Amino acid sequence: MDLGRSKWTITASAFALGTLLVYGGVAVADDDVSFTGCLNNGGSIRSIAVGSEPSGPCTGTAQQVTWNATGAEGAEGPEGPVGPEGPEGAEGPAGPAGLFDIYSVTGFDWLVPGNTTTFQDVFCEEGDKATGFSARIGDLGDGIELDWAALNGSRGYRFTWHNSSSTDAVLPIAGTVICADLTP
Repeated sequence: MDLGRSKWTITASAFALGTLLVYGGVAVADDDVSFTGCLNNGGSIRSIAVGSEPSGPCTGTAQQVTWNATGAEGAEGPEGPVGPEGPEGAEGPAGPAGLFDIYSVTGFDWLVPGNTTTFQDVFCEEGDKATGFSARIGDLGDGIELDWAALNGSRGYRFTWHNSSSTDAVLPIAGTVICADLTP
């Protein structure tokens, strides 16, 4: 008998059996399946069986070892490349109604009798909302001033003009209301 050839045959057979046990066991194993065998000082494992007991007793210096298909969690890997852009999403719901138009309304050339206070009401169109105002006084001479302006309902402003002179006149004063058209 050729010892070199026998040794090679035993080594090749052991390698094939080990490969079958390791790769075959992992291929069919799941996380709940464990394996037990006898590990000798040389690093080889024998008497491998599914479960918590080896297929035969561990003899000599061999130690019983148990493992499963799931090893310890490894370190986090590097970030992968950016994936392809996904498909376009579905159209979202309609948003709330917003402003459809902004416009202004101006009252011009108001009669302000001498030594009096008079009111000028300027309104947005019905259904629209007053959002602000401005006031302008042209060449008036002395005595004309805007006392105050206040919201008059939700769609207009009342401008209060005061003439401290004794002269009645139609003066180039203008109260302007900024309006928001809320109808679609």
